[in-house]
Amino acid sequence: MEQTLWERSRIIVSMLRAEIKRRARHATTDRKELVETVLKERTPPGWRYQLYPVRGAEEPDFLLIPATMA
Repeated sequence: MEQTLWERSRIIVSMLRAEIKRRARHATTDRKELVETVLKERTPPGWRYQLYPVRGAEEPDFLLIPATMA
């Protein structure tokens, strides 16, 4: 069965969030820097991310966008 774009996006976001959480346990860097590093290293080809601040949150959140739609 073929995955829809939405399902694929949810899987990738879940993977990225898990990696951010894993690295945060041992990180000595700023949370925003950590999030940006993980996104730069792990976002698959054909996808782009957009960081945005969340009021009252410890770290920025992000959107994952197919590059063809960006």
